[in-house]
Amino acid sequence: MSKKKETLYHIIFWILFIGMNELSKTITKENYSFSILQTIDYLPFALLQMLIFYANYLYVCPKTVPAKKWTILIVAQLGLVVAFAGIRYVIEEVVMYYITGYHNYADESRKLVFYVYDNSYFSVRILLYSLVFYFLKYAWQTTQQMSNLQLDKKQAELQALKNQLSPHFLFNTLNSFY
Repeated sequence: MSKKKETLYHIIFWILFIGMNELSKTITKENYSFSILQTIDYLPFALLQMLIFYANYLYVCPKTVPAKKWTILIVAQLGLVVAFAGIRYVIEEVVMYYITGYHNYADESRKLVFYVYDNSYFSVRILLYSLVFYFLKYAWQTTQQMSNLQLDKKQAELQALKNQLSPHFLFNTLNSFY
């Protein structure tokens, strides 16, 4: 798959992903009063999801899947879930609190275990998307490699037949002249 085509697929995915999030808010009638604070808060959240997606897609999967290191893949996925919650905590409960004076979570909900649990939905969802994207890309590349190997094999067989035919043809031609 060409880089251009892959980039286009990623752009379409992110447009659909963000659009589906907004559509689900509309369908479930989550009526938040729109404010600049929500826009400021949503942008880091979307960027964090992209960061986790591409950390998994570009670094973790290529190092573990082709080598079939499944245990390392699972441990890395769990690490990314915790990293997602930790980074989101810093953004929303430290930086945004410093800027706005408001916490996103209530006092009793700001404990690490609950925060990781509560954010696991978002992190697991984005990790699953990145795994699906990577496995589709990996399957496509593997299929392309198999097709190229089969083509190379057929060309080698044809060349071998040509090499077998040529000496006999030359010998018979020389024999006829003799």
